[in-house]
Amino acid sequence: QNTYLRYRSINCIHAAVNIYRIIIFCIIRSYNALAYSIILHMYNTVLEAQLKAIEAMHHGINSKDADSIARNHIYGNGYKGYFGHSLGHGVGMLVHEAPRLSPSAQKDSTLKRGMTTSVEPGIYIAEKYGCRIEDLVAIDVDGKVLNMTKSNKEIIELF
Repeated sequence: QNTYLRYRSINCIHAAVNIYRIIIFCIIRSYNALAYSIILHMYNTVLEAQLKAIEAMHHGINSKDADSIARNHIYGNGYKGYFGHSLGHGVGMLVHEAPRLSPSAQKDSTLKRGMTTSVEPGIYIAEKYGCRIEDLVAIDVDGKVLNMTKSNKEIIELF
């Protein structure tokens, strides 16, 4: 109950922006070392999954494959069944647009130059813990991924 997920969605005149970062109120560190270590493991697993997915993204990658990279990492770290949403979605004039980076993405759903998507893996254990890290990325004119979110990804600990 002392762990908070901070969410911010901003609708601008010409675009939408999403970002998630993790804040831990460190009462939890003092009173529950096990919970704190679980949260750190979850956080590091989610961060690694996100970084792997972003590194693999490029012009032409199938949306389902991008999701699988993050999902397989999360499942391989003991959280099978706890990543209950898609890896991400397109972002443009609206917050949620095509393409969807998900296990149910169509075979012809690929990332293309000029697309902007969220990359937001997460782990959620009902009534216990949750963690999500979200960045926005774009596929540039050369077909490479560009992470447009410049904020720090480290856990923010408030004492």
